[in-house]
Amino acid sequence: RKELFAIREKYRDNVFSQAAERLAAFSSGDGYPDYLKKAAESARQNPYLSGCTVYLREADLAYADALREILGGCTVAADPAIRLGGAIFASADGRVRLDLTLDQALEEQKQWFASHSGLDITL
Repeated sequence: RKELFAIREKYRDNVFSQAAERLAAFSSGDGYPDYLKKAAESARQNPYLSGCTVYLREADLAYADALREILGGCTVAADPAIRLGGAIFASADGRVRLDLTLDQALEEQKQWFASHSGLDITL
């Protein structure tokens, strides 16, 4: 049983490792700036995020001005916890947090996979 569990985990880890590589490639591609802009537009729809702080990975700070233009009065800062890309929008009072990072999206998919995949290995 332990052996089967280890095999299943190895497959799962391989799938998500490949997904992380593809997300990393996406975040260095041509479509990524539009992804960040759409994330900012989504955050702009939330009235609690007016004057928010936008957290990006260090490599994405070059997009700060474009995001400020969309959001108005926001602050932009680097967050070393963001590895793959995307943005976290946090309200000025810290009560509302909108995590639109690729890291979070991948984590959500891992959780969905664990409960819905039906991956069952038998010998």
